[in-house]
Amino acid sequence: MSIEIMTRVWKQSKQGGSQLLLLLAIADNANDGGFAWPGQEYLADKIRMSAKSIPRLTKKLQEAGELFIHNRAEQGKVTQYIITVGMDWSQLEETLRRYLKFDKAQLAFTKRGYTKKSGVDIAMRGGVDIAMSTEPSLTVNEPSFLENPQVNGKDGFDRADQAERGFLNALAGQVATITKTDIDTAGPSTRESLKQLTLALSKKPNIEVKLPAYERWWYANDWRGKQGQPPTAFHIGDTWGQFEADKVAPPPSSGPTLTDAEKARLTELTAQFSQPK
Repeated sequence: MSIEIMTRVWKQSKQGGSQLLLLLAIADNANDGGFAWPGQEYLADKIRMSAKSIPRLTKKLQEAGELFIHNRAEQGKVTQYIITVGMDWSQLEETLRRYLKFDKAQLAFTKRGYTKKSGVDIAMRGGVDIAMSTEPSLTVNEPSFLENPQVNGKDGFDRADQAERGFLNALAGQVATITKTDIDTAGPSTRESLKQLTLALSKKPNIEVKLPAYERWWYANDWRGKQGQPPTAFHIGDTWGQFEADKVAPPPSSGPTLTDAEKARLTELTAQFSQPK
């Protein structure tokens, strides 16, 4: 995972709902050039949707100018992506040259449709699809429950400005993904728990980087017999302190250093105990 690309998506993407979750899932696999090649089944599992929905959602991201798609289905190979959120031409060109091995002709053809505002606005051929426009996307994004949260009849974010609201929406989507919660069908109590957790986590520094780390940490531990099960909002709140403590704990190698005499004695004792009786 590239922290740079993940942070760029969190801060600059204009997407919401499933499209934002998908972009974050791709970013979680991207390198610093924004290049990634996760499979459709993997992406579908990450955002809790069917694999058939992935091409439709990636197409919307492509049309919004936030994703470059290198479709290699005809070659029987996995689709490759470049996250273009916040990219200028020089960055995109470098990624195309380095990872997709574009030659001069392909780069020149791509650059002809490039605009300073938002990238490439032409449809590529030869297995590469690009569709970026200088005009705002007309794609209707799926709403997040934090955009108009009707939890207990109250709008919890009526004072938040647009940037703050977008950040909270993205954070809520990431929490929903980790807890494997379908926001559309979740009950009021579950939605309220997610909302309160989102607000609490939003106050923590570098939360966009810490959440994926927390997910890996959760599955690496057996919390009260729940190993392999996704955490609930309560579990995240209950174990977050331990997660942060584990992250800042000194590594095992930072303990006291043995003297040469102590090392020799330890070697001697080890040899004694390893001898067969």
